[in-house]
Amino acid sequence: MAFLDGERIESYLATDERWDLVKSVYKNRSLLMRCGVPGIPRTSRRGLKHFAHKAGVECGLVECWSESPQHRMIKTLIAQAATDAGWQVSVECSAEGRAWTADVMAELDGRRMALEVQWSRQDAGEFRRRQERYAADGVECFWYVHRRNRDEARRSGVPHIVFEGDDASFEVLAEKAFQEAAATSLHAHVTALLLGLYLDRVQARITSVTVQYLTDNCWACKRPSTIWKISAAFLRSRCQETAKATRTDFPVWPTERLETLIAGDVAASLGKRSIPPLAPLRMHHSKKAATTYLAYGCAHCSAGFFGDAFLEMETRWKSVTIPATARIPLADDILTQVHLCADKGFGPCSQDPSEGQQSTFDGYIPSQHQRRQLLRTDSVDVALVGTEISARDAVAIMTGHRYPGHGEPTSSSVPSARKKEKPQPAEIASCDWCSREPHPQYECLWRQLRAKANVSPGSVHYSDGLYDRISKGATPEDEGTAMMTRFLERCVPIPRGRTGGSR
Repeated sequence: MAFLDGERIESYLATDERWDLVKSVYKNRSLLMRCGVPGIPRTSRRGLKHFAHKAGVECGLVECWSESPQHRMIKTLIAQAATDAGWQVSVECSAEGRAWTADVMAELDGRRMALEVQWSRQDAGEFRRRQERYAADGVECFWYVHRRNRDEARRSGVPHIVFEGDDASFEVLAEKAFQEAAATSLHAHVTALLLGLYLDRVQARITSVTVQYLTDNCWACKRPSTIWKISAAFLRSRCQETAKATRTDFPVWPTERLETLIAGDVAASLGKRSIPPLAPLRMHHSKKAATTYLAYGCAHCSAGFFGDAFLEMETRWKSVTIPATARIPLADDILTQVHLCADKGFGPCSQDPSEGQQSTFDGYIPSQHQRRQLLRTDSVDVALVGTEISARDAVAIMTGHRYPGHGEPTSSSVPSARKKEKPQPAEIASCDWCSREPHPQYECLWRQLRAKANVSPGSVHYSDGLYDRISKGATPEDEGTAMMTRFLERCVPIPRGRTGGSR
């Protein structure tokens, strides 16, 4: 922005003819920068029109001389995109008393949004302080930051996007639904932001599911039934982005199961295969679990059922992917994602969270997992193989107590609700086998069992599931210890060169 004989000229709005005219007459007329010193019109090698200070003049306004060429070019690109989106735009718009000066101010129907470029380094406190200044005057603010400010901007909590490179075309890293951040043009992002297409939630549905199934005989009538469960789901957002979510947590002894929602789809698909009839889901009271839960019953008799403890130990699962016609609710963690929502003929994603308390599908999506790791605020002491874990978990892995990839490492600083309910384990004072300090007996039995079966670190053994259930409190420790003891007694030593244990 500059003033030619008092007339305000925005470089990004000037047509080629108007710009040529300014360049031809400015030497004989008064062309002043916003700071009051003489300026000159310039055109960059990439065709960007901008004003610069005249050589040899000094300016006392910090914002002028501290701005890099990249900063000035980005402001021009943002102003052009905001103008194309139909907003009224001002460059270097200042409040009364200069409490703040917005790089680009966009206004429409009473709404005011400051679009700030932060190319130089700035700490989280300064991000928050400047954001609060805008908020105090009823101005929204969005930040476009250099990647050197990525961590500080994230820590400050201000809405922002990160530049991928250091030069034109100044692409930003924007996330689409379920996807990792990808390069997007600055013009496209500014347009989406101002048009309200940069949204906080994803509206999605499950289009198909992967079902695991196995066949087993009923203990009561000795006839076979097919047990099945949902192991993964394929998602499609309203903005037509897709992802696969792998289920990582199967409930034990639940009163509701997602499987009831697609029982018809599963019956129609698996019914075409030469397998025993599907096990129906019905309520069953377990004396061992001391609870009534929704269990897989026998397809032939009313007495038989297949308990969750049995299913946790199974490894004979087969898989098939089938279309899902029923509506399966999704967990809020999957749907909560700031994303660039492109309308591809179906409208933008709805921002109304779904109501209801029924069970929801949750799963592991790699790109979302990375974001959740970055947003963690609990203390982290050690990073092992690219995974953030606590010092306690790191020591356990290095001493052979737990193996990488076996279970999700958890921070010891924030115990889960299940851990709070877990009773204190009975410890053994000494151990001739491992010579460790006092520790729960089932831990030592588990390590002895893996050693006897010659299981290499990182490999999965059938006892791992029982160990996890005892650790999480799903299986009482005395019962789990007794089961681990029986496993150890029945285990046949595996010769060197083979891994894993036999059932």
